Amino acid sequence: MNRYLSIALACSLGAGLFAQYEPLLPQLPSNPSITVSTVPANGDQNPYGIAFVPVGFPKDGAVQPGDLLVSNFNNSGNLQGTGTTITRITSAGSTSTFSQSPKPA
Repeated sequence: MNRYLSIALACSLGAGLFAQYEPLLPQLPSNPSITVSTVPANGDQNPYGIAFVPVGFPKDGAVQPGDLLVSNFNNSGNLQGTGTTITRITSAGSTSTFSQSPKPA
């Protein structure tokens, strides 16, 4: 089982779709390839949901523009849907537990 998340973005949109999503492109990281572990101390795994913190997001909070938030869908036993953590990945590649719930999200 691969416990690492490799993030790579590729744009291969048709002309019609490209126009629709073009305003989002400046918000994506300029260096979109990074490999880090998303497994927190409690062993949650199976990164499932990913959210980029966009440019222009307020810089005085727990997340910063360019950060990536990843939800871990499974617990340490790989039981589906029982993960309780969201991992924060900074644009520099450091990781930390952004959020942990006592119950699966």
